[in-house]
Amino acid sequence: MALRHKCAYSPRSVGGFLLSGGDRVQAADAYPEDLMTPAQIQAEWGVPGGVLRQWATRGRIIRYPGRHRGQVTMYARQHVEPLAERYRPVPQRARAGAA
Repeated sequence: MALRHKCAYSPRSVGGFLLSGGDRVQAADAYPEDLMTPAQIQAEWGVPGGVLRQWATRGRIIRYPGRHRGQVTMYARQHVEPLAERYRPVPQRARAGAA
């Protein structure tokens, strides 16, 4: 991942990036064109939001939470794209007794 600013970043920190001058920058402000909403990801690659949450929980991608209530969680395109290109939905089995 190419960084545009000299910064220290921890994927676990919700506070965003800490620039060399001590200023905090949110990921959405630093890389707005690189972040995608779950709806954008589903439209482009067909990956549902539940799968994105599983990938983030398992540490495969980084989740960038919205700063305020009502703002949507976003994901970095460069982390999602390689996984999304290989994603194939698993067909669901019919329930027993269903006709």
